[in-house]
Amino acid sequence: HLLDGYCGGIAPNRLEPIRGRRVPRLVVPGGLDCAVFEFTRNSIPERFRDRKIFFYDFRSAIRLNPDESFFIADQLADKLNQADSHAKLLIPVQGWSEADRDGGPLHEPKTNEAFVVRLKRRLDPRIEVLEVAHHINDDEFAEVAAAHMDAMVRSSG
Repeated sequence: HLLDGYCGGIAPNRLEPIRGRRVPRLVVPGGLDCAVFEFTRNSIPERFRDRKIFFYDFRSAIRLNPDESFFIADQLADKLNQADSHAKLLIPVQGWSEADRDGGPLHEPKTNEAFVVRLKRRLDPRIEVLEVAHHINDDEFAEVAAAHMDAMVRSSG
């Protein structure tokens, strides 16, 4: 939405709590390293030619710059701070998308770290933040996420 990309039409209330319901929320910054657009190697818009780009089918992903990452961190913090029930943030330290893997075309650990620092600074202290030493697509990360979600659901009942 920030850059009017492929997913720009997602509702502006995304990640906000459901009013009047106590639903636990486990949030992971999946894909928040990039913005996705419909262009190919032969049709890169001028405004993105100086960016790191990951080309995959008819879509391409550009790496967000630090200012864009901070803007998203602020938005995410504002939405999570509205929580009227338990919310937890799970950060996969080794990357947030397939292209944001060690050796991947969008891998920028320092930008991800700066995002996390900014997010933590803005988050209400009641929101737990856990950093997990895996990539978002690792089986081990999925197991950690499932265990946390299971515990959250069990404790909310």
